[in-house]
Amino acid sequence: MKRVRPYIPIVALLLMLSSGISSCRRDTAVRDALVRAEALMETDPHAARALLDSIASPNPPLKGRASESTGLPSFRRGKGEAALYALLRTQADYKCGVRLTSDSLPLIATNYYGTKRKTQHAALAQYYLGCAYSDMGRDLEAIDALLRATTLFPDTTNKYFANTLFELGLLYLNHHMENHALSFFRRYRNLDACKKDSLNIGYADYYMGEAYLHKGMNTISDSLFQCVIRNSSFPKESRYYIYYELAKMFMYEWHNPNSALHYLNLYKRYYGEDFGSINLLKADILFENKEYDIAYKSYHKALENNPDIY
Repeated sequence: MKRVRPYIPIVALLLMLSSGISSCRRDTAVRDALVRAEALMETDPHAARALLDSIASPNPPLKGRASESTGLPSFRRGKGEAALYALLRTQADYKCGVRLTSDSLPLIATNYYGTKRKTQHAALAQYYLGCAYSDMGRDLEAIDALLRATTLFPDTTNKYFANTLFELGLLYLNHHMENHALSFFRRYRNLDACKKDSLNIGYADYYMGEAYLHKGMNTISDSLFQCVIRNSSFPKESRYYIYYELAKMFMYEWHNPNSALHYLNLYKRYYGEDFGSINLLKADILFENKEYDIAYKSYHKALENNPDIY
């Protein structure tokens, strides 16, 4: 027994060395996985998300740690990798159409990257925090985060800078702040990231048309909607929905029932829908054209399915 004792420290040292090597290997594997996930994010976000799923926690979470409330793995190398994981996980979920229901992960990223230096990671952390708040219906906080993001992009030709302007325009438009919305939509429309993609141009023109319509500037709104209708890259279902907007504009703003009926028929040719507000608009057009009997029937049909009349 006495001869065995001198070897005990050596065995312990070997076990510690083996554990350290194993830990280093895992740290390297996690770091490599994060790098690969970030590289895949633009071309294949689903693959990036699967790769992030594969990063397992090396240690069971202790009571009170962030991993319990956020699902964040425990990282041996400290806050940098945790922040990158939090950012990439939020980005992957958002790109894959997963609704963001918590700000826990994006806050880990924003707290680490801060707002003192202009970096892509700092800007994206604020951008996705804004996206999370928007998904959660916390619009004022979303606007604050997105406005911070606009100040952090080191390169304003970056497509995410353009996306940030667009999201701000949508949020302001949803709150009937049309002047603010138009300011951001115009900035977005003038960026190369928008001008090089006819689909993006279509979205910019459509929402600017909506904003001008809300402001009562119908001629500008009509010209923008006509541009969207001619934009073959814009989704067909959205282009045909514009006919409904034009029908309302010609009926209630320009008092031109014949043109209103023309656009309403174009809308119904694609959608074939006969719900409350469509029947109400049709009834108003028929009433204006003194077709009272048919208008009367349309008013009754509108009342049969009335949740959307307002």
